[in-house]
Amino acid sequence: MRLEAEAILTIIARVQDGRYTLIKGDILDLEISKIPDAERKKKVGLFANLATSAIHVDSMIIKRAKEIIKLGLKGFDAIHIACAENGKVDVFLTTDDEIIKKYTKNMQDFKVKIRNPLSWLAEVV
Repeated sequence: MRLEAEAILTIIARVQDGRYTLIKGDILDLEISKIPDAERKKKVGLFANLATSAIHVDSMIIKRAKEIIKLGLKGFDAIHIACAENGKVDVFLTTDDEIIKKYTKNMQDFKVKIRNPLSWLAEVV
């Protein structure tokens, strides 16, 4: 977990200095608003504010999210991934082991690479 946290901090620093670009789905703002812990909400909100653009959820994204749900992912997770696919991002980063597991099992059904921040950083460095 410590190495994972360090990887995330490294990625954030590289977003801040312009080496990486962060794109978010606008659904993230809704999720952030539902975080009960004020300190965590603030931290996640600050990170989300580093995004240079947002993918807006539309009917095509909802349709794709429904397909992703059939692969065993939860609603919000499926919408986030559908947004990433729609935005043609290079990689969707997550620390959620369940998402990684579903992706690994069904890679051919996704239009975006999904990685853990630590393993992705090891790939690109």
